[in-house]
Amino acid sequence: MWNSLRVRLTLIFIGLAIIPLIAVGGILFQTTDTADRAQAIALQSQVAQNATSQIVNYIQGLNQNLIAFGSQLSGLSTPDLTIESSLLSSALHFSTYGSQYKELALLDPQGHEIIRTTQQGSVPESQLLDHSKSDDFLQPASTRQVYYGPIETDSTTHQPYLEVSIPLYATGNGRTSQLTGVLIGKLSVTPLENLLAQTQPGSSQTLYMTDDAGKVVAHQDPSFNLQNARIVLPSGGGAVQAGINHTNVVMATSKIQLGTETFFVIAEQPTSLALALATSLIRMLTLSIVIALILAAAVGFVVVRQIVLPIENLATTAKQIAAGDLAQTAAVRGRDEIGALANAFNDMTSQLRGLVGSLEARVSERTQELERETLSVRTAAEVARDIASASNLDELLTRSGQLIVERFNFYHTGIFLLDDKKEFAVLRASPTEAGRQLIANGHRLRVGEQGIVGRVAATGEARIALDTGADAVYFNNPYLPTTRSEMALPLKTRNEILGILDIQSDQPQAFAQEDIEILQVMADQLATAIESTRLMQRVENQLTEIEQTYQEFTRQSWRALALEENHIAGYKFDGVQLQPIDRAPENGGTGDSTASATASGDQASGPRSQIIPIRLRGETIGLVNIRFRGDSAPDETMSIVEQVTDRLATALENARLAEETRERARRDELVGELSGNFRSTLDLETVVRTAAQELRKAFQLEEAEVRLGFPITGSEEAAKIKSKNNGGSHE
Repeated sequence: MWNSLRVRLTLIFIGLAIIPLIAVGGILFQTTDTADRAQAIALQSQVAQNATSQIVNYIQGLNQNLIAFGSQLSGLSTPDLTIESSLLSSALHFSTYGSQYKELALLDPQGHEIIRTTQQGSVPESQLLDHSKSDDFLQPASTRQVYYGPIETDSTTHQPYLEVSIPLYATGNGRTSQLTGVLIGKLSVTPLENLLAQTQPGSSQTLYMTDDAGKVVAHQDPSFNLQNARIVLPSGGGAVQAGINHTNVVMATSKIQLGTETFFVIAEQPTSLALALATSLIRMLTLSIVIALILAAAVGFVVVRQIVLPIENLATTAKQIAAGDLAQTAAVRGRDEIGALANAFNDMTSQLRGLVGSLEARVSERTQELERETLSVRTAAEVARDIASASNLDELLTRSGQLIVERFNFYHTGIFLLDDKKEFAVLRASPTEAGRQLIANGHRLRVGEQGIVGRVAATGEARIALDTGADAVYFNNPYLPTTRSEMALPLKTRNEILGILDIQSDQPQAFAQEDIEILQVMADQLATAIESTRLMQRVENQLTEIEQTYQEFTRQSWRALALEENHIAGYKFDGVQLQPIDRAPENGGTGDSTASATASGDQASGPRSQIIPIRLRGETIGLVNIRFRGDSAPDETMSIVEQVTDRLATALENARLAEETRERARRDELVGELSGNFRSTLDLETVVRTAAQELRKAFQLEEAEVRLGFPITGSEEAAKIKSKNNGGSHE
């Protein structure tokens, strides 16, 4: 749904219209609700304050009456229990003090009850109480102020009461007043509840009284007192919260301070009544917003339809054109932006009709080009793969030229290689008849001078001559008279040019730049193959030279060993006796493997006797002559003997090398020993004498002579003789 332009514009239009309404409505809601709550709390606070004033006035009036009565008791000249009891009993039933007091008690200065009277009469002396440690005595006695105790419940009647204690003092004769006693009265809460009921302005409101902990102590419904009902006192004197009768009320409090005791008068009213004005206003605002939303949606729908409908028609036309119906045109209904868009769309459609007309021909042409390029690439890859299997350079070049001509159907192909001095490009391979004639004539082109082959050999860059008759660098070749196009590709690896791949066609304009890119890959592979083949040939030649060197070294080493004196040529074992062989074979151990006699004069090889040559690196270094007991030699046995002979050649070579190593070590040791003896002294004569002695001793010579001085040449000898003669004649 969100993909629709109509839906998006409609939602955006409605959003732009409704968001300000919601914002303004929210502000009005908040302002109205706050003001109405404050007004409702102020109203409830006024009700609570009125009730508080009446309760305070009532309690203060009772206290004044009780104080006046206490003055009468203090004024008695002589305390008399009978008189005091009569006065207390009269006070309980006197309308001025109100039967509001449930009980009156007179305490002596020590806090003991002197007399206590209730509505039923005086309490027996045995039931009088001691108040000396109670606050109702200690507080008025110490502060000389009226003391109010907490509202408590009578354990007998289960009715709440407020205890009031008034200190009594005797004055006179200019002396400081003294405490004569304390008058305690228990005030019934019922009159306070009646005052709350009378002050309550309506049935929808509730007035009650709590202590500072929120416990209900006075309520027009006494059941709340018995249930120990509690509420959470609002902070700040008023709030909207849970009340005693309803879960959501407007509540206000008014504080009553009686001595050290704190009480609160609570006035509450359900929010449905207290905030009725705000609720009505919110409903009106909500209805206004809904109506505005409906109007905005209607207007937005109409406006969006005027905008979107032409765009939808244009989209429908575009889909039809995309489906292949190019005859469709978009309707232009105005000169606005949408009309301009429709005109541009129609122009684009007209151009599209023209492009589609030539698209098939262009696609067909491009497809043919791609097929030709693909065929060329595939053919180049096949040629590169086939030429890679050539074993030597001549075969590689011949096969390369033949494959290129066959696969690409060229008029002529020639492969030129540069000579060692890089002066000429020499034609080395060509599969055509003209090419073979050119090779037979030793055809070569000077680098940088003759034809595009020479130019490419000099620059290392591929070149195409699309019209060889007009190209300035073309070298006219009488063996290829029908050439009309020519392409030369360098055969190079890294930065070295090895040669040129020359391709010619009898068609003008036969080559393009794409052909260079495709065939150059093949040329690079051919160059790599040429370099690899050359490298392989050099490696093979070096291996051949090394092998020949090894063979010559082996031959000389074993020949020198055979010529040594006291050398055992071999051994012969007939199953009974192991005999040494003093003579080597007549051919010195290097003759043909078919030699017919051994060094010991054995019989020639026959069915029962076989001679196996001992070969090492292609050289025969000895013979193994074996004779069988049967009439012929088993083939399997001969195969095993030949394998053993191969292992024997390796073992003999290892033994010879070990012997040479030991001999070389012995010589090095002897040289080191002689050198050490020579260096044992620094005296010249001693060194010469030691050298002569050690040389004779070390090599068991008949005589050894060490002489110092340079050899005298013939001219020097003649000059010396002449000098002697001249000296003698002078003398």
